[in-house]
Amino acid sequence: MLRLAAALVAVGASSTLRGIPEVLDLFDDLTPQDFSTYTFSQYAAQFQRVYSSAEERAEREALFNKRLGLIIAHNANPNRTWTAGVNQFTDWTEAQMSVLRGRRGPTAPRGTPPAAHSLLQ
Repeated sequence: MLRLAAALVAVGASSTLRGIPEVLDLFDDLTPQDFSTYTFSQYAAQFQRVYSSAEERAEREALFNKRLGLIIAHNANPNRTWTAGVNQFTDWTEAQMSVLRGRRGPTAPRGTPPAAHSLLQ
């Protein structure tokens, strides 16, 4: 959005259609990606994932595949209002996501700061 606002300012309020192609060019890299052929190996390479064991890799791959299925299903809905995508959190556990979101769990008393956790434990 900031790039769009900057482009609109750069185009100028007085120009009507003259700057429209330049503004639209800013969105070329925002085309939704087709994830139907995207693999866990591609994900691991793209986000530089290194796992401590074959067991952890298998668990992360299962999480990734589950979420990738949800992403593909969501993006197939023609009535969707937003597009889902893969990011650095796609192989995270629900516990890791909760920590990221600031949840401390049911046993942490109020006012307790979040514990320092390795993101891949």
